[in-house]
Amino acid sequence: MSRESCCRIFKQMTGMTISQYMTEYRVMRSLPYLADGKYSIAEVSALCGFSSQSRFAAAFRSKMGCNPNQYLHSNFDIIRNS
Repeated sequence: MSRESCCRIFKQMTGMTISQYMTEYRVMRSLPYLADGKYSIAEVSALCGFSSQSRFAAAFRSKMGCNPNQYLHSNFDIIRNS
């Protein structure tokens, strides 16, 4: 199977490209690290396979509607108020 065929079939099955799928997977994988509060955003970015913190922030904002720092602080507020 050619690379193009594989990519086309993947997109037909998932509705997104392989690159989009991997980015979404990495963002979702970052959520527990951010919620944990033990890691900096730069560390989370590296742990989840992003090439830079700015790429992570852009992907996160696109998927989650806020930046990682806002998400991090919103979780601290939830934990603190529990």
